[in-house]
Amino acid sequence: MEDGTESETDIFVVFGFPGSTKRVALHIEDKPPHGKFTPNQYLNYQRRAEFMTGRSEYMSYSDYTTILLAPEAFFEENSATVHHFECRISYESVALAIPVFGESLTEARRA
Repeated sequence: MEDGTESETDIFVVFGFPGSTKRVALHIEDKPPHGKFTPNQYLNYQRRAEFMTGRSEYMSYSDYTTILLAPEAFFEENSATVHHFECRISYESVALAIPVFGESLTEARRA
């Protein structure tokens, strides 16, 4: 970014709309079971999404959402910081639609 800091987005997706030049980006942080935030990671998602807005190298998106994908336990353990993401999706809710996704939760409980 302009201040020289570097960080990454785990999953970055840009959607376009037929008949429109508007593009919307999803900046997704994936925290597996036993995952941890690095220092200021939760703050950098919003900053990075704003920094990348409108830049041609990122498909010139005009709007974005930051998403945290993590187990429910991660949300509970990090309740003071997870609100920095506009959307929070639990592994457990994804596993309802995609059962194989829940295998990482089962494996973590066994460990």
